[in-house]
Amino acid sequence: MEPQRSPEERIHESPLMMSAAQHTRSLALRIAVAVAASVALARLLSLQELAAATAAVMLTQPESRITLKSASTRLLGVVIGGLCGMAVAAVDNGLHDPALFVLLIFAGVLATLVLCALARLPDIAGRVSCITFVLVALVAHGQERYLYAWHRLTGTLLGAVVSLAVSWLWVRAAGSGSKR
Repeated sequence: MEPQRSPEERIHESPLMMSAAQHTRSLALRIAVAVAASVALARLLSLQELAAATAAVMLTQPESRITLKSASTRLLGVVIGGLCGMAVAAVDNGLHDPALFVLLIFAGVLATLVLCALARLPDIAGRVSCITFVLVALVAHGQERYLYAWHRLTGTLLGAVVSLAVSWLWVRAAGSGSKR
């Protein structure tokens, strides 16, 4: 008796396996659905649309398990970058010294990259985490930076959840279609 395979495995092992062009179109459509759903939900929930859409673009993968791994990596990176950005904001809010702020940015980028390395995130995830750090430290001013960090985290979380849902539903729909 043959072991039972997941829908993802059945798709890739099917005698009618998708061509590379079909696979690319399928993934592109899946990403577009995830981004549109993320933006719609972000608007409905008054969350940061940019963070949700960016997460959906970056996290939607050909397989659900890869999407899950990408989502967990991205969320950890956003938390690290956001916390480092909030730490820099706290010092800057108290001191208001433009020259010191440049040194704080240097220290914040370094801390973000070191923490990502300690968390064993891939190098690219550390760089993406630095983008979160820079956005939190530079986009808003004063106390608004803390709110920006929170909105970025919740928007990214929304995009990650939507990407997971779309990937899971997509694979299940394709898997049930191959049974017909």
